Amino acid sequence: HLSIRRQRQMCIRDRSYSPPKDKFSFAWFGGAIGYPLKENSSEDFYIGFKTGLLFERNFQIGKANMAVGTELTYHYRSGNFVATKQNEVANYSFGRSVAQVKLTPENLHYLELPLYLKYQMKRMTFETGASFNYLLGVKGTVTEVDQSENSGWVPSLGFKSNHVNVLLGFHYRISDDLHIGVRANYTPGGILDKEAVLPDGTSIALQESRPLYLTIRVTQYLKFKK
Repeated sequence: HLSIRRQRQMCIRDRSYSPPKDKFSFAWFGGAIGYPLKENSSEDFYIGFKTGLLFERNFQIGKANMAVGTELTYHYRSGNFVATKQNEVANYSFGRSVAQVKLTPENLHYLELPLYLKYQMKRMTFETGASFNYLLGVKGTVTEVDQSENSGWVPSLGFKSNHVNVLLGFHYRISDDLHIGVRANYTPGGILDKEAVLPDGTSIALQESRPLYLTIRVTQYLKFKK
């Protein structure tokens, strides 16, 4: 009798955490970004955050619970980017023109579109896919010859306007609606444009953080009344 009762309790527990039965799923998510290792050009482990919305299509292959999904993601990425020196710069977004300046990028702003495949097993979910990323802009500091500084949008010269990430992820279901997980992102070739022709007077080439970073994220699935 005890064994039968235990089996019933296990079945009830499994049903309470069963994969989504709805054909489509919607959610919002947010997460912090950091390096798996400290050896990189950034002085901090934490280098930004991501937030956005996702859409998934759930299906089965045999007894396997699967899903394909896509996201619309805003990515704020900071780092220890080395300054570049330019001889001539004119017309910045903050309205100053100078003869010689030093540009120090401080953070990058991306719009990302990940596409992925998920395998769901009870409370655990495994995913793999790729993300297509577009650089919206670069914010930083402009240091003039007299050492005065201005902050604002700076030229994105030296950074790729778009790039692709390969991703692997693991998520754990706390409840049917609330998931917590980690996603590894790897950028083949990095985010710097190696073929960019930097202006005369460039003293130090741009640097970047390592191509591998982790996102610790929380996902809240949305329920709609039928």
